Amino acid sequence: METSLGRLQKQVDTLSKQIVRLQDNLAIQKDEKRKAKYELKKLKEQIDNRIEKALKKQEQELLKKFENELKEKNQRIFELECRLNINSETSSLPSSKNPINK
Repeated sequence: METSLGRLQKQVDTLSKQIVRLQDNLAIQKDEKRKAKYELKKLKEQIDNRIEKALKKQEQELLKKFENELKEKNQRIFELECRLNINSETSSLPSSKNPINK
């Protein structure tokens, strides 16, 4: 017949084993959490790098587009200024074709 002290000792042993298992599980979960945080940090860095590259590419494309538009507009301005400066001294136009105020 088992004494109450013996039963209590068995319960203590059982609870001690459960505590060890829980501590092991806790250590495993902490390690998994640490690994997950590391992976999350790596993924965030990768996403940030991809976004930065995409933004730089888009910025370069827009800059190139605006530079081309600026060149076209400057060329058009030059052509129009040349037309404005035409008179009998700079072309074969007769002097009667000169603008009045020039």
